[in-house]
Amino acid sequence: MTASLASIFYLANEGVSAPVTQARGHELNAIAAAVVGGCSLKGGVGTVTGTLLGAMFLRVVIDAVAKIIKSGADVWEGLIVGVVVVLAVTFSQLRMASNSGRSLLGGPLGACAILILSTTAGMVAGMNLGAKPGIAIGVVSGLLLGILRWFESYRSRRRAT
Repeated sequence: MTASLASIFYLANEGVSAPVTQARGHELNAIAAAVVGGCSLKGGVGTVTGTLLGAMFLRVVIDAVAKIIKSGADVWEGLIVGVVVVLAVTFSQLRMASNSGRSLLGGPLGACAILILSTTAGMVAGMNLGAKPGIAIGVVSGLLLGILRWFESYRSRRRAT
């Protein structure tokens, strides 16, 4: 019933029924709203209230992008929704890791992850901002991830004693 009601409101908003292009791109927004609301991508975790709050938050973010960026907001909307999803999943994983007591960047795989993440951050920044800022961002992100790794090992050593 709610899907039927939503489709009626959607058609009223669009003003025309065009099956070829209608609702294209809304899949990312639906998944993003659920993830931001606390649903797990693995399944089994989440609430209706959290999903509704995630949908409202995402709508506010998308409307803010449209108001801040006057022309070409559609181009930036998908990027910003993707970043919001990545941040939501990251915070969820960090919370689960801290609750279970496991380390995110421990061992040799953690060292490789630090190297890969800092290099990727530097390359992306270098492509968009230039070579010098890209190198600086890569070095800073490597240092921050190294500090996180040190903090995790320090915390695990304190727990062991």
